[in-house]
Amino acid sequence: MLFNLEFAIMLLHPTNFKKLLISLFILMCLGVYLTSIKFMSKDSFTKISGRITYLENHYHQFPLRDFGKFRYIALDTYPYIIELFVGKDAGDFSPEYENLGGLKIGDAITIYYDDDSEISQEKINRTTEYIYKGNICFFHNGNNSFYVGIFILITTCLSFIFLIYQKKKGKI
Repeated sequence: MLFNLEFAIMLLHPTNFKKLLISLFILMCLGVYLTSIKFMSKDSFTKISGRITYLENHYHQFPLRDFGKFRYIALDTYPYIIELFVGKDAGDFSPEYENLGGLKIGDAITIYYDDDSEISQEKINRTTEYIYKGNICFFHNGNNSFYVGIFILITTCLSFIFLIYQKKKGKI
């Protein structure tokens, strides 16, 4: 069953009210952070430069889904593989700009990525925002984190309003 009534009643128990408010506050902070990434300049991201040593649409067993929608880049000066989502189908969070076909092994590029996010256990960096070769942009991630952040903010605000309403009615 998708919705378990007993679980919902347990969540709305008065002892869990403060925990729910704290959880909503943490989710709201996450939403604000994800939304703010769209408004950050490229200079506010971590910058790495190097020569491309690997450029393919797969890396070992990756991608695990959506074959053909990812590109993997390795640099001679960076220990991790960089994963870029380049899907362009309806519903995809496609990048704002992508011209990775213009890059080749041996090209010197500069990558700007979000250093505040953790690198996955597979040693893959999925937080690239920009790729430049000289002064020419070859990749700009776009609005995907912005839309996720807005969704989280709206959901947490509505949940917060619902919790306060239930508290005032005496249900919590």
